[in-house]
Amino acid sequence: MVKTMDKKIAYIIPLHKKDDRVFRAIKSVSDGTQVIVVAPEKISDWTRSKKTTATVISAGKHSSYPTLVNIGLSSINDDIDYVNILEFDDVLMPNAHRIINEYANDWDDVEILAPLACVVTYSDQSEDDKPILVGIANEAPMAPQVAEEFGYLDFNMMLRTNFLFANGCYIKPSVFKDYGKFKENFEIFYDYEWALRVVYNGGIIRSIPKATHFHQLTQDGAFETQKSLPKEVRENWLGAARREYFFENDRPINFD
Repeated sequence: MVKTMDKKIAYIIPLHKKDDRVFRAIKSVSDGTQVIVVAPEKISDWTRSKKTTATVISAGKHSSYPTLVNIGLSSINDDIDYVNILEFDDVLMPNAHRIINEYANDWDDVEILAPLACVVTYSDQSEDDKPILVGIANEAPMAPQVAEEFGYLDFNMMLRTNFLFANGCYIKPSVFKDYGKFKENFEIFYDYEWALRVVYNGGIIRSIPKATHFHQLTQDGAFETQKSLPKEVRENWLGAARREYFFENDRPINFD
């Protein structure tokens, strides 16, 4: 169990289908830490029936990842220092809060802390099964040929990497007020468009060269879903992200 530390953190877990793995994600968060599960009405009713310790919010008929996240953001406590968005099959590591406090206390001007994520599989779905490491996410900004001095992610770096694994980042709530939330008309690459918008407008993102959570490699999560789409589809949405960061609000997306 993760120990509660200095910084107050709210975890938002978007849940688009019934899946018991969400309860493993909730259990990995320390006692007393705010956890918000946001799901379509039928899924939220099912989650509540399991008597979870998390706050469960119904999103009505909404089921898209960016919409669920945005609904969750409206429910975080006023005294929260950082927001973390976890997928329902993610699990925090026991030292996650200690790592974040270590860096947050030294980097008070940094608005988004981007730690590494261990991408894993499980040979079994049981809670006691050990994760098998497949790879590391968010490693691109730390690569020698890409990383800038001190690990800051500036606008030019974001254009070169085409990527930010926003899931698992620790984000100051003021970021969403100053630069806007996820654009709900984006089907994929909503986190990349959002990150481009943040750094373009002067927001500071910094990589943390330490892993804080396990991300399960399945076709169920938002991260894996967008990777499995046809190349043409991904390139269209990537191009839209590079085009739309100029605008804070949703606009019609045209691929013609």
